[in-house]
Amino acid sequence: DVSGWICAALCRGVKEIDLQLDNLGDAPPDAPPVLFTCHSLVKLTLEGKGSKLEVPPDVCLGNLKTLWLENWVLFGDSINRLISNCHVLEDLAFTYCCIANTTELTIQSPSLKELVLDFFSEGIPIMWW
Repeated sequence: DVSGWICAALCRGVKEIDLQLDNLGDAPPDAPPVLFTCHSLVKLTLEGKGSKLEVPPDVCLGNLKTLWLENWVLFGDSINRLISNCHVLEDLAFTYCCIANTTELTIQSPSLKELVLDFFSEGIPIMWW
């Protein structure tokens, strides 16, 4: 049970997680919601193999400095909510990602030092400041 392993690591204060989630189809990622509320995480890398990533409303990653998302179908409101609740984020990368159900993506993070965008989005403006 991958979820159990992730929970066990997070409960022990792990600082870095690198997950490659295969064969999820349209199902949400096989990761517990605590992954998005873990205060010990400093680096989070998620590879989704084209699955949908919807961030829960209670997301809070207060110490997260590095967030790398690869090969996800992202929803603008989820991503905006995720970024706005990572208060010390310095390194943000979206590679081979697609944005769905949004007309605009705003990336607002005063601490951001590095940004990598490799989206498959048609006509969706991306704003960063």
